[in-house]
Amino acid sequence: TWFSSALWPFSTLGWPEQTDHLKQYYPGAVLVTSRDIITNWVARMVMFGLYSMGEVPFRHVYIHPKILDGRGETMSKSKGNGVDPVDAIHTHGADAMRYALADLTTETQDVRMPVEYVCPHCGKLTDQAVALKAEAQARKSRGEKLDRKLQPIDCLRITCANHACGKPFASQWATDELKEELGLGRETSDKFDIGRNFCTKLWNAARFAFMNLEGTECHELDIASLPPEDRWILARLSQTIRRYHDAIAKYQFSASVKILREFFWEALCDWYIELTKPRFTTPEPRASARAISPEPNDAPSPANALARADSAAPGTASATTKQVLAFSLDQILRLFHPTIPHITERLWQTLGSVAPKRGLPGIADLNTDTLLVLAEFPPVEGYPALDDESILDVFADLQAATRGVRELRSKCGVLPRQRVAVTIVAPEDHIESFKGEAHVVKHMAGIGTLSIVTRAARPANSASVTIGGLRIFVHDISDDQADRTRTKTALADVEKQVVGKEKKLSNEKFVTNAKPEVVAAERTRLEELVNERDTLTAHLSELEA
Repeated sequence: TWFSSALWPFSTLGWPEQTDHLKQYYPGAVLVTSRDIITNWVARMVMFGLYSMGEVPFRHVYIHPKILDGRGETMSKSKGNGVDPVDAIHTHGADAMRYALADLTTETQDVRMPVEYVCPHCGKLTDQAVALKAEAQARKSRGEKLDRKLQPIDCLRITCANHACGKPFASQWATDELKEELGLGRETSDKFDIGRNFCTKLWNAARFAFMNLEGTECHELDIASLPPEDRWILARLSQTIRRYHDAIAKYQFSASVKILREFFWEALCDWYIELTKPRFTTPEPRASARAISPEPNDAPSPANALARADSAAPGTASATTKQVLAFSLDQILRLFHPTIPHITERLWQTLGSVAPKRGLPGIADLNTDTLLVLAEFPPVEGYPALDDESILDVFADLQAATRGVRELRSKCGVLPRQRVAVTIVAPEDHIESFKGEAHVVKHMAGIGTLSIVTRAARPANSASVTIGGLRIFVHDISDDQADRTRTKTALADVEKQVVGKEKKLSNEKFVTNAKPEVVAAERTRLEELVNERDTLTAHLSELEA
């Protein structure tokens, strides 16, 4: 096997004859492999390529993680502890499986994938480890001597772990007769759930967008005059395209999926679509976005605050919103297509029917009259004309403020519909830009009255947090006396831990004999505890002021 594998890069192309395929495909670019055969196969391919062809067969070797079962053992047919991809496709779908595998493909860390059986009678799951334990007990009760560790391939007949069912079913290793008699329990893993959940989110969000994209027009836009949320999502999109290409170039597949997920789920769905919903239904005269930005202490309705048109685009605010949303959805479908091809192709066809002309003329002139698999991929450099670091910085502050307010509301049990009064202390160089877009935080965090200042004392009975360089106070949702008691208790506990760590690290015997990584971990933990102590001390001083 090792010898034939060493010849594989060129023998499969017609070597020793100088065939057209050999000229076209040798040398290749990348070999994808697991780390355990680098010596056996990869090194031999290189040596035989140099010897027989005078050139190495590939320049890059991508070494991927290994998927292990729930016990940390290598999946193999001889053990029967793997997951049949056909079963995963049956339980979760092909795209969900592809997405989950890409998401799990970190650079070095092997992946544990606990396997479960799906009962054909009730649909409930039985853990493979539970089935193995039951099989071992059954054999012992029959008087059999177990001279080896049982493997999943030994489990032919499995009893459903759901007590309401309790019926037996056959595994994939059983005979056809037993499968016919009991029914086949397919294999699956909850690791694929993340893929199914995301594919569902993509499908539902896209279909929601389609309901609002009918009649989308494609006009040349003055990007600088667009409302801030439009400029922000376009800048984020350009940034995302570049980051995605960079991750792919470095074979960072898990990172590439995360980059796209963060843009689609967090930026596009949770922020842009939420912010622009009123613009789809509230036509406004064309006006400068900055000219009608509300003052921070005003409390306009979301429709009045967000339904704004840009001065350059024709029509209503919704026309610009439709064009920007259609373009963003177009690009994210292209980017996701290599990972989840089936759902994206289906959504692409629907997008083409509701918004056949989409793009940004002069910036991104898109050919949409084709299958997605044939469509041009977003460029490596993104769209420089859409880049806007200033608007990204402004929205970073807005998002930090929103997260802070939401965190405090949740911590203090404030109902989502209850409007709160908030004071935000921001750096002086951020004040003007923050005030100009303060309506975003008010809308996204359920704020009634908002004050943005450069300095402020903590109001009594307010909850506070520091996040992203901002100091946030949510008024009248906390009890200072109870908070003082909690903080003193937490501070005493942290102080005790700091003393313990300092004593441990001052022990020369421990520092000399312990492994360097253990000592480093202890020092890191001490630093974290000291920072936590300082934060609690500052908070307590604030409460007692």
